[in-house]
Amino acid sequence: MNFSDLLQKSRIVAEPNEELTPEISASLGAAMGTLLKNQGTITVARDFRPDNRMLKRAFVSGIMSAGLNIMDLTAAPIPVLQFAIRRFGTVGGVMFTSHHVHHSDKIEVKMYNRSGIEYNRKDVQNLLNICEQDKIKRSKSNKIGNLIQTLEVNELYERAITEFIDAASFEDLNLQIVVDCSNGPIGAIIPSLLSRVGVEVVALNSYSPSILKRLPTSSSLKKLSKVITSTDANFGVCFDVDGSRIIFFDEQGNYIPSDLMLTLFVIEQLKKKASVFITTETTTKILEQIIGEVPGAKLIRVKNIPGQVANTVRVRRAHFGGSDTGKLRFPEYAFFSDTALATLKLLEVIVKSGKTLTELLADTPQIKKSQYEISTSNEKMTNFHEIIERNLSDLKVIDTLIGLKIFFGSDLGWIHIVPSFDENKLLLSGEFSKPAKGPELFKTVEYALEGKLTKPHLK
Repeated sequence: MNFSDLLQKSRIVAEPNEELTPEISASLGAAMGTLLKNQGTITVARDFRPDNRMLKRAFVSGIMSAGLNIMDLTAAPIPVLQFAIRRFGTVGGVMFTSHHVHHSDKIEVKMYNRSGIEYNRKDVQNLLNICEQDKIKRSKSNKIGNLIQTLEVNELYERAITEFIDAASFEDLNLQIVVDCSNGPIGAIIPSLLSRVGVEVVALNSYSPSILKRLPTSSSLKKLSKVITSTDANFGVCFDVDGSRIIFFDEQGNYIPSDLMLTLFVIEQLKKKASVFITTETTTKILEQIIGEVPGAKLIRVKNIPGQVANTVRVRRAHFGGSDTGKLRFPEYAFFSDTALATLKLLEVIVKSGKTLTELLADTPQIKKSQYEISTSNEKMTNFHEIIERNLSDLKVIDTLIGLKIFFGSDLGWIHIVPSFDENKLLLSGEFSKPAKGPELFKTVEYALEGKLTKPHLK
């Protein structure tokens, strides 16, 4: 087979037992062991999908055949995997998880270096080349790797995370958060973590289901929104299945765009004298204005690809990094993002400000957005992700967990698409460098949804 066919957007993406069989997964594991010079320990984890359990076990056998030891976290979210890599000094990590494309049967294999930073496209391609060129190096029978038991990793993680917030400030405030864990392994972490710092938790989808559902969905997010308002919670969050991305809701149950949350955190970091910020080329342009007003502060934009923001935070010794997908990086803890820490950091901001999240966001500057609505069918409400990605394949399309962001280029701007929770409508919000182009850009998206074009006609 052509192993390079497994590479999509800098990750291994494949349909289990069709494109990625246990035999192929074992070869990938052996190739990773070869890439790592046949020595060291690898940390591995998965979500609750049965096919990921199967493929992870096959991958583990391949790694062990190349002479590396395995630290198996079984089912664990990505933040815990990344923590364990650094805490125990392993040479890298691997996560088997559901593909981020909505309603897809494919899975993703995410790989991480010894710093807990995700492999870039070149790293993954080098691993695949080892398979294609039949350059796998296996160990002799007396040097096959071992399985290493991990004890109390979740406990160690929770204790470590709480050291990076002022937990004492939460005492006696009757704080409450609603969390939707999307039936992922972060459900074993986040309720316990929040309870540890005295926060009441209402947890949704925080268990391992007998029948796996693709979450979040419009209906699950609508339910989350209602629970937030009915419980008088301070805010709510929804994690994706592997715990790597997050969506925030205010105390009124309103979804908060990731660009607005990013701006809020940038302002808070500037108050702490932070001066170097890293973000992607596709986030709001208000950041240039806000950071540019502070003497000595600078903003560095990079491509929105796996590992790029984290690596740049590390190399440039930045004080904060963020991207479109709810990934916020606090380098005092780690170069990579951590959704649990981001949740606690937001709570800390609310407590110390004495304001509600709605009030904080009202004070947060943003570029005025253009709005547009598309009425559509039930089927397209469910499948708009795939339709848009297919028909606008020449553009940068970013899965924001709740919807899609379409980037037309820095000279034009972007459109964010989210589903309405109450009607068969897609809600479009655009930030345009050339506002006069806005109507044409909105129509481009509408035509793509209707299948009237396969690539953009704009320049």
